[in-house]
Parts: sequence; C-alpha cells; structure tokens
Amino acid sequence: MESKILIVDSDSAMRRLIQLALEEKGRTFFFAGDGEEALDVAFRHTPHLIILDLLVRHSPNGWEVARQIREDPRTKACKVLLMSVSVRQAWASPSLEEKADTVIQKPFSISDLQQKVARLLFSPFGVPL
Repeated sequence: MESKILIVDSDSAMRRLIQLALEEKGRTFFFAGDGEEALDVAFRHTPHLIILDLLVRHSPNGWEVARQIREDPRTKACKVLLMSVSVRQAWASPSLEEKADTVIQKPFSISDLQQKVARLLFSPFGVPL
C-alpha cells in the first residue's frame, strides 16, 4: 500500500535530506516550505504522515499548523511527527499529545528518523497504513 508523506520545513535542503532518508518503494512525498503551504497540501492530499518543523517560517507557525491538522476532519487521522531544536520545549507544551504523535530533536540521526517514521506508518498489526 502506498504511504503519502508531507515534509514541512523552511529549509529546502532539509526537506530533501528527509526525503532521501525515507525514500523507498510505495512512498509518495509532498513538500511545503511554510505553514500556509503545509495546510494547503495537507488538505488537498491527506497524507498518512506529516513531518513538521515547529519553527517553520511565516504564519501559521508549526504549532498552529499541527492544531489545524488535528481539528480538520480531512486530516485529523494523519500521523504527525514534530521536529524541534528543543524537544524539552516541545514536550513541555500541555497540548502536545493533542497535536502530535511524536517529536524528534534537530539535529537528528537518520536511523532515529527512520525508526520513528516506521512506527508511525505501520499499524499495531504490522500492516502499512
């Protein structure tokens, strides 16, 4: 089954690095460089996973994008992996669990990213989402 992944980061090189780390057969990637574009792409393509930088440039910011994704019926089932230079700050948010499935700290190891994504893209029964 095909997995759709949206990568949201202001840095195009980071978006490409994440794609290269996660590229494998059956995965389709979408990209956004700011919050507004992220919401547009998410609502149009309904990805299975959204990898979202909390410090994405321009309005809305990463927290607001995550909130809107969780509240919209079209995207509320999407898995969300937040990226942050400060995981402590991200986990300190009282509403983090409402907005994200997991967090990864930047800079991150490729293997850590791959493991987190694999857990999010597979159901508890080992079936790809």
